[in-house]
Amino acid sequence: MIRDEEIKRLIHYAKGLGIRVIIYNKANPDADAEWTTDGSLISVYAGNRMSKTDIILSLIHELGHHMWFIAEKNR
Repeated sequence: MIRDEEIKRLIHYAKGLGIRVIIYNKANPDADAEWTTDGSLISVYAGNRMSKTDIILSLIHELGHHMWFIAEKNR
């Protein structure tokens, strides 16, 4: 329950930055999560092997990429 609220909070934060977040229920062999280079989308591939904590950490990691993108482009 607490982890669900944290995930919702991170998704809401991402929306405030103009990023759409999609959490897929399938695994991706190449990545646990992806951030598009135009800064419009974060995809998390949860599958069966990711815990809610892993999802939270993946969202934070990908949001870090976006924050770098904002700082680099002086937005």
